[in-house]
Amino acid sequence: MAGSWIKFRHDLIDAPEIRRLSKACGVTRDDVYGKLFRLWSWFDRHSHNGCVAGESGELVDEIVGHSGFAAALVSVGWLCDDQDGIVIPNWERHNSETAKERALDAARKALSRMSGSDPDTPDEACPAARRTRLEKTRGDNPPPPPRDASLPEGRKALREAWTAAAAQGHVQPWNASGMPDKADDRLGEHGWLEDALRAIQRLHGCRYFDNGKPTLIQLCGGGFVAKVLGGQYDEPKPSKKPRPGERHDDKLPPRGFTGDAAEAFERTRRALAKGATT
Repeated sequence: MAGSWIKFRHDLIDAPEIRRLSKACGVTRDDVYGKLFRLWSWFDRHSHNGCVAGESGELVDEIVGHSGFAAALVSVGWLCDDQDGIVIPNWERHNSETAKERALDAARKALSRMSGSDPDTPDEACPAARRTRLEKTRGDNPPPPPRDASLPEGRKALREAWTAAAAQGHVQPWNASGMPDKADDRLGEHGWLEDALRAIQRLHGCRYFDNGKPTLIQLCGGGFVAKVLGGQYDEPKPSKKPRPGERHDDKLPPRGFTGDAAEAFERTRRALAKGATT
């Protein structure tokens, strides 16, 4: 559990995703804003790094009280829902304990710059209530750096980490000259590279991939890193056993002809039989 508060950007209601969620669900943007707060607060209390194994989008709809809200979140990339469970992408980056500490530290330094004091020197004269208010209201991330500023270095670091893991036999080698199509999209997300490097180090212990090694394309897919860090791939993949009395080689019984097709079949059968006796 990451505490009694969550980060919530003050300009979130103007995000394009909010408008799309509003249209998809047939509710106002204010309604979407409130439902997101309820959902993310629930995840902050009950999930592990934004991951809930064994659940589906039905739980999300139940939490917010609106059928179809989970599907709408998936469509805008704010929820991953598959057979392993549900995941809020990039949760660890925004609402983990570490992320909150970074946000609080940024808020304190911003206040110190405005007041002209040294951000590294404790201000004993600052009332506790003032700091509490800042922690609750100024917890949004500082603006990320320009999207393309660190892409070359990020690609290099990602390739080196993946090559090292492949040499140890933990993942499938990546021999292409370029990176996967989604690599730059992920590297452009603030903090994703650090999470991805930690996820690569964990892959050797993920028994979910006992029958096949993970690929770099999987790593660059939406939500994969969060699932690895959240432990959703730690256990072996469930085997699909046939139900009692069922065999994999069972075949459906042949279907008979009906209607006009049955009459045509019978005429053909009689003609063939007649030809065989003449």
